[in-house]
Amino acid sequence: MNKNDQEFLVQKIRTQYIEKEHTGLDELKELDTKVKCPANVFAYIFGRFMGYGVIGVWVAHSVLDWAVRGAIFFARYRGDRWTTKAIKS
Repeated sequence: MNKNDQEFLVQKIRTQYIEKEHTGLDELKELDTKVKCPANVFAYIFGRFMGYGVIGVWVAHSVLDWAVRGAIFFARYRGDRWTTKAIKS
C-alpha cells in the first residue's frame, strides 16, 4: 500500500471510533424506551405471574403502553410550553 491508501484507511478507522454527536433523534429514542418500560414490566407480570400468557402480554403492550403515552401527551398538552414553539419553514 502506498502512503495515500494508508492515510485513507487510518482516517476511515478514526471516523468509526470517534464519539458521535448526541442528536434530537437520540433523545426521542431514549424517551421512547422510558415510556415502554412500564409496559414491559406489566407484560411480564400479566404473562408470567398472573397466568394470562400471550393475551396478558398483548394487553400490557397495547392498552397500557398507549395509556401511559396518552397520559404523557395529555400532561404535555395541559402545559403551555408547547404554545411557544413554531414550525420551521
